[in-house]
Parts: sequence; C-alpha cells; structure tokens
Amino acid sequence: MVAFTLLFSLSTITATAATIANTNKYKLVSVPNKDNCVDFGTFCINGSTAYALKTEMTDTSTSKSALYKITNFADSSKATIASTKVISNLGHGNGMAYYDGYLWVATSTDEVVKMTTSGEIKKRYKTPDGVKVSGITYCRGGKFIVSVGNKINGAYTTFKTAEIDETNKTLIYKKTFKIKAPTLKDTYDRVTPQDHFYNSTDKCLYMVYSQRKIGDSNSRYNFVFKVNLSDTIVDGQTYTPTKKFRIHAGSSNTTLFEAESWAMVGTTKYCCFNIKTNGKSADAIYKITNAN
Repeated sequence: MVAFTLLFSLSTITATAATIANTNKYKLVSVPNKDNCVDFGTFCINGSTAYALKTEMTDTSTSKSALYKITNFADSSKATIASTKVISNLGHGNGMAYYDGYLWVATSTDEVVKMTTSGEIKKRYKTPDGVKVSGITYCRGGKFIVSVGNKINGAYTTFKTAEIDETNKTLIYKKTFKIKAPTLKDTYDRVTPQDHFYNSTDKCLYMVYSQRKIGDSNSRYNFVFKVNLSDTIVDGQTYTPTKKFRIHAGSSNTTLFEAESWAMVGTTKYCCFNIKTNGKSADAIYKITNAN
C-alpha cells in the first residue's frame, strides 16, 4: 500500500469567542459562464495563476464543469482567462486544491478527483465510508484536510485528516475534528458550509460559510472563520475560531453574493463568489482586506 501520510500536527484551541470583523473587497477578475456551467464552486492558486471551477446547477455525478486557467489573476489590469475546458464527471466541484502539479477536486460525491491543470482526469479516490467530500485543502508534502458531508450537523462542520492510498485509490481517514458553525441570527434560517483553505504561512484553517434570510432565496451574507491549527490535533476535538470575518454584498442591486472558496498567497487573501447583479451573472474572484 502506497500512501501519503498526514504527519503535521494541529492543536486544541481554547480561545474565547472571536470578534467579527467587517472586511473590504476588491474585484480582480470576472469568471463568465460556459456551456451552462453557471455555479462558481471553487478556485485555487499556484503562484500568479488561479484555477477556477464552475459547474452546471445539478447535483448529479455526471454534471459538466468548466475549468478556467487565469493568469496574473491578482492584478485586475492584467488578469486574463488563458484557457477554458469543459469536463464531465466532476460532481458538484465544491472544493479544489493545487498540489504537486495537479488539481485535487472535492466533488460533493464520495470521490476526490486528481487532474492536470489542463483538465485531464488522472485518478479518482473513494472515501472509505461512502460519505461525500465537500471541501479539500492541501497542507504540505501530500497532507490533506477534507470536509465531509454537505450539511451542518448539530451546528458543526466535520473535517478529516486523510491519506491518499495510491494502490487502492482511496482516502484513508486518520483523525476527525470539528468547527462550530456561525450562529443564525434573527431572520436568517440557513447556514451553508462552503470550501476551506489551510495556509502554511500562519498554520491556520480558513472556513467559508454563507447564510440566507427567511423568504430570501439568495444569499448576501458570508462569513470566514479562522482557526489556529499549529500544534497537535486532538481526535474528536471541536475548535473555536480565533477570528471571524464578515463579507457582505453591500449593494441592493446584488441579489446573490455567495462566498464559495478561499485561497491565500502568504498573508494575502482571496475569495471567489457566486454573484448576480441586476439579474445577471457577475461571478468573480476578489481580494479581501481588513481580514487580520
């Protein structure tokens, strides 16, 4: 059995409730629809290049997805969509990580898909229990953290540290930990866990959530939780965020402003959004500031 083992260590957090900080956002690049792929689910970064994934609005494993390669993504004056490829069988495409020259996609099915940066699928890895993988992040040297399930259970998001078993083409779970989800407020009635990102610079995990109001079919309320994972993980531990960031639409013309995925280069932060303004799609990647 060939496996990449998770050897990194994560710590129990005993911090008190974190203050919620209002962030600022700056649009970097729009990501248009392609062949009915309209749901901007995730993106990831390698240097100055970003890879974005949009999927059809279906929940079947055979859905089409569009993979975008965006060069100079962090410079709004130079950002260019260098290529777009439509791919089948990536599920919902809810999480994606760049590692070892490949893209690793959490499909919101029981599979993680490894593919090239040009969109060629190389391998598929099954979860050992058939549970959906809804988010993925790489740490270092083959180390991954995945979120499992696609719903908030008991107001918590559940994560697994996982090995890749190349021989049997499966994930091997090692330890489990949780993060308490945002508290619903007043007229809010739903909180949705999105993608997450582990940043090796500060050894923190960033978890994205969106919330909706009762009677409002579109989300304009988003939160990112920062959790310190710098020491030894405690299996079964629930971690308390050290920081919480709020990212809202800020415009009455924007009916949909749903944060989906987070990425960082050093301490610089980026987030991608499903956006609808004046009835039209305006999906984009933004730089996020005041999130310290």
